[in-house]
Amino acid sequence: MSRDHENRGQYFEEVQQDGAIIRNISERWENARCELNKKVEKERCEIRQWVGAITVAIAGVIITAIIALWRC
Repeated sequence: MSRDHENRGQYFEEVQQDGAIIRNISERWENARCELNKKVEKERCEIRQWVGAITVAIAGVIITAIIALWRC
């Protein structure tokens, strides 16, 4: 972004304002990081539960099929 500056002082004042904005955004991201990590971990846990349930269901179907074939 190009800006016209009348003097060096004005330039540094604008840079300081931009720096304050960037620090504010950075602090907000850091504060949100903990909550985001909690949400990600919760979703991972839910996915693991689904994978476990599907694995048990598939294993049950396979075992049932083997037992059914074995008794014939």
